[in-house]
Amino acid sequence: MTTANFNSRFRYFNLIVGTLAVTDIRAYYNVIRISRMIKARDYLNPLIQRYSLPNITMAPCSDSLVVTSDDSDIRTYYKFILALMDKVKFSKVKIGIDPGKKIGIAVIGDGYLIDLRSFLNISEVLRFISDIVDLSDRILIKIGNGANGRKIVSSLRNIFKDRDHSKVRIVTVDEYDASHIVSLYGIKFKKRYEDMISALQIVLKYVPLEEDL
Repeated sequence: MTTANFNSRFRYFNLIVGTLAVTDIRAYYNVIRISRMIKARDYLNPLIQRYSLPNITMAPCSDSLVVTSDDSDIRTYYKFILALMDKVKFSKVKIGIDPGKKIGIAVIGDGYLIDLRSFLNISEVLRFISDIVDLSDRILIKIGNGANGRKIVSSLRNIFKDRDHSKVRIVTVDEYDASHIVSLYGIKFKKRYEDMISALQIVLKYVPLEEDL
């Protein structure tokens, strides 16, 4: 069923499997629902789809990695991935954004491809990034220089200007120069994932400040 193939040039997801805490029964069922969604995402690294559930325990909100009933699906998803990696935070997250009619998103967390998705408008992208910004020590956001690119850059900078987000870097990437990168990694997708493919090409493209963050 899967159409995403990852050869040895791309890091495989290392399934350590740790503990994920939930505050109540609703949060527990949200975790189970998200786990089923991950298994259905045929464009993700196949190893992500073969995980075992992390150990799920009840814990108060003060615990470091805990899902509450107020968490969005996006936050629940990322906390679930962190639990699979036995971490409470990512050290470094790279987000690639393809600013097309459908806005593609690709996310690499600590060297592993962990998310591919698309959004219909900029406000959804901003909500997505706001949901995950505190789940990583450092975030590098690479945005393609397409038609919507400048608008997304401006919107993101407005989000972070009033807060101490020195850990977040935003750069613009030449989409044309990035167009061949995915083929180098032996990754194949169905055409309907075109916006995500473009985002993946953008996030994989090296930029000079990458090592400084």
